Amino acid sequence: MASASANYRGIQYLLIAVTCLSINDACNKFVVATLPVSEIVTLRAILTGSIVIAVMGIRGEFASLRLLGRPDVIVRGVVEAWIGPLIIISLAFMHQADVTSIYLVAPVFVALVGFGHFREQFSWWVLLASAIALAGAWLFVDPGGGVFQTVALLPLAASGCQVLREVISRRMGIKAENGAAVSHAVVQLSTTLFSLVAGAILAMFFSWATPVAAWKWPDATEFSFIVAASVLFYLGVMGMYEAYRASDLSVVAPFRYWYLLVAIIIGYLVFGEVPTMRSFVGMATIVIAGIIVIWWQSRVRRA
Repeated sequence: MASASANYRGIQYLLIAVTCLSINDACNKFVVATLPVSEIVTLRAILTGSIVIAVMGIRGEFASLRLLGRPDVIVRGVVEAWIGPLIIISLAFMHQADVTSIYLVAPVFVALVGFGHFREQFSWWVLLASAIALAGAWLFVDPGGGVFQTVALLPLAASGCQVLREVISRRMGIKAENGAAVSHAVVQLSTTLFSLVAGAILAMFFSWATPVAAWKWPDATEFSFIVAASVLFYLGVMGMYEAYRASDLSVVAPFRYWYLLVAIIIGYLVFGEVPTMRSFVGMATIVIAGIIVIWWQSRVRRA
């Protein structure tokens, strides 16, 4: 059990992290209306990677760059590199709160994967929560609908990438085979490098995926939003890492749903997005599923 001060610190970091990530989403949603997703992904990767390299230089961590070639770091980087593009494409066609809520099914399925992959204690509660979360996400998909509903599969795919990322992360742990520590900066730099590859693939084969296909040099406003998104993304990822580093997951995890509340507020104030009743039901369903998983994890830790 972590101390009360450690949990309080974790909650603070998590609230700051998800707020940064939600504002990052809003910045991406703004620029995806006038710039192709491939350009946004590429520029954000360059800017975020520059931040990571600068931080590593300040901390004297360049020696750890050799770990970029480690297979599990590579696979994790490839998987995580596609989360951003899938979310950004979704934001071009969907309300920000809807995209966020679908993406939040991932923690539920991480718990479900734990049964078979990590031999964790089986629970019918988590199985039920997984079914509830999937039903909530399916409310957004609506198979009988049109383009909007098909696009709703993309944040669901992003959540699948997050599940795979977490599985890889738990496998790789914090030490390499030779005992060298794998810093979070190395992992994040790997992601930015493979994001450049993702940007190239999007430019060559999926230029039609967002409203704008042709690259152009961003104007001052667009570039400012991309810079802001890059900084916020870096701060959000680092904040998430710090939030869970020394705290109790069962205490801190419920506050991740602040992400959804911020997305609803930003969507309404910035983009004039008002969630439909169907969206509210889907959001509530996914949050309930998450709460069930958090409750079960807390119960297991107390046992």
